[in-house]
Amino acid sequence: MPIVQLDLVIREESEKVSPETLQMLTDELGAHFNSEKSGTWVKLGYTTVELYAENGGSLDSSFKPTLVEVLKYELPDEEQLSREADQLADIVARNLGRPKANTHVIY
Repeated sequence: MPIVQLDLVIREESEKVSPETLQMLTDELGAHFNSEKSGTWVKLGYTTVELYAENGGSLDSSFKPTLVEVLKYELPDEEQLSREADQLADIVARNLGRPKANTHVIY
């Protein structure tokens, strides 16, 4: 049963995700993981831009960091893990309307 924790860095309340969008994302992640019903859990949290920093200076307003933490019982080999991380970044970025380049997957 994969558990996926999302943390979106936001500037405004309007950037928050609707329950319907979260459910669509969760369903697509469940299909990706080939999970049975209720087999993929997704938890969504927010960090305001004031509480987020990266070395080298301030963030451009178009920069929307999205952190995706995946907890799985067993991890695939390194090559497959890299491929899966790329696929998950694509799924999350597309569903949430955030840049894939700013979507980071952590296992």
